Amino acid sequence: MNRLPWFTHDHNARNDDFIQRAEDRFGHFGYAAYFKILELIHEHGIGDLLLITKARLARELRTRWPQVRQYLDFCSTSDKLQFDLSPTEVRLKIKKFRERQSKLKSNLPSTFRQPSVNLPLE
Repeated sequence: MNRLPWFTHDHNARNDDFIQRAEDRFGHFGYAAYFKILELIHEHGIGDLLLITKARLARELRTRWPQVRQYLDFCSTSDKLQFDLSPTEVRLKIKKFRERQSKLKSNLPSTFRQPSVNLPLE
């Protein structure tokens, strides 16, 4: 389990260009899937990486694998995440995860101490 205390969800995420394009193409699934993937990485990943079976990812996203694959391709070409496939598993990596976490850390008040996180080196 990740030791990160939180991940952010911007109050205006619905206005993000990627999110709007995802919704145009996939409907509400396009919005929900991205944030569900972030939650899965946060809960079960190591740093910015998550290894998950194709079947479980489809279950978590409440759809079937062909739609998940289309969505992952869309996210990849939109430069939002990287993924590798094996016959049964998916390895997901959020591209700006480390940059975002580093930015959060630097914006914290000096009186608040965030637990340290050991992320794997690239």
